[in-house]
Order: sequence, then structure tokens, then C-alpha cells
Amino acid sequence: MHAAKIYPALLAFFAILHPAIAQNTTTVTPILTPIFTAQVFLGALVGPISIYGGAQVVEPITHGSINGTALNGTISAGGAAAIGVYANQTVHKTFVEVWGKTDDGMPFFVQVNGIGGVTGQFGSASVTIGGRYAYLEKQFILVSLTDNTANPPTAATIQGWLVSRTA
Repeated sequence: MHAAKIYPALLAFFAILHPAIAQNTTTVTPILTPIFTAQVFLGALVGPISIYGGAQVVEPITHGSINGTALNGTISAGGAAAIGVYANQTVHKTFVEVWGKTDDGMPFFVQVNGIGGVTGQFGSASVTIGGRYAYLEKQFILVSLTDNTANPPTAATIQGWLVSRTA
């Protein structure tokens, strides 16, 4: 079939479906449930490392703690890397990795990918853990990362919320 005949037919078909599709949409409201707050302590900054358009800063995480309804434990170590710290004080990407053990001895590993400014970022966390905590591996966890006000920062707070939705 010639394209000149197919395209008008497809457009007519989708125009007929569009009102039906629009009527069946529902608004989904996310529900945020606080599940943990982590406090991490930072070692000496590595960098800034010059990159195109800005710099990368790496912050070793020396230790910390995590407390909340979903997880309680000790953070053994980790690191954070902010990529793209520009003159206007924006951060395009933040990566954080921490590991440790829960209060009952279960090892865990958490990766955070975020975005935001120098004073704080938002992102999502992926948790690798087993046992009674294994359900966290399949959840969407929103996090907020905030450095303390020291220059350079000596500690950071990571707050986590479980994201669920209304039906």
C-alpha cells in the first residue's frame, strides 16, 4: 500500500482512539513514606578534577549510621562523586555508594544516583541486601542528600522515602 494512503488512515484511526484513551486516564498521586535517615562522615576531598565545562569532586565516606523503620545499622565506608560542579554552583550528577551491616548483622550495599545543586541533591537509591530486608531491592526509594555547612563538608545526611502510589 502506498504511504500517501496509509498515513491519513492511521491518523484517522488514532484520532478516533484519542478521546477514548483520554477518558480512561487516571491521576496517580505518589505517597512518600519516610524509611531511613543516614548520617555519613566524609574524608578529605579528592579534586577538583578538571573536566570539560567544570570539575569532578570525590568525597570518601569514612563511616556512618543508618536509622529508620526499614533499616538500622552501621555504614563501614563508601564514596560520593559529584560530576559537573560548574561556576554557577550546579551539580549535574551525583553518585554515592555506601556499604555496611544492619544491627542484626546483614551486609548491605546502597547506590544513589542523584541530581541537584551544591547545597543538596535528590535521587533514587538501589539497595542490595538479603534476609528480611530483601523487599527493599524491589522498591523505588527517593533520597535527599544534604552536606553540612562546613567548607569543605565533613558530613552529609541522606534521607530516604519509600515511594508508593494511589490506585
